[in-house]
Amino acid sequence: MFYLSAASQEVTELHLWHPMPAPSRAVLNELIAQYETENPHIKVNLLYKENEEVRMAYMSATGFTDGGPDLLYGPSDFTGALWEMDIIRPLDRSDNPHVSDFIELDDMVVLYSGNMGGSHDIDSILEAARLLQ
Repeated sequence: MFYLSAASQEVTELHLWHPMPAPSRAVLNELIAQYETENPHIKVNLLYKENEEVRMAYMSATGFTDGGPDLLYGPSDFTGALWEMDIIRPLDRSDNPHVSDFIELDDMVVLYSGNMGGSHDIDSILEAARLLQ
């Protein structure tokens, strides 16, 4: 009989750069530890940098050397500069295997990127949705 131990399986390393402040970092560390326990063949290496520092380091590493991390976590205002440098590109819906979990490929999708609260005009958003039906 042959036995294959988990220790003999090759470990894949992922590098995640992030600007999370200390309280969020503690939660991230817990989530990563849980993920690694559930996926012993994957090791996630975290690198903390301040917001602007992580953006500039990522732009330099990926834009000029084809290097950088496997994953980047940061505020959404990173995307404009990264798109302009052709570092990131929108993923076509038909190329994304997760899209079909939520919508049909032929469906129209309207996204709202903003805040909702007592002073925001939800009526205009709901009226636009009604008109698009």
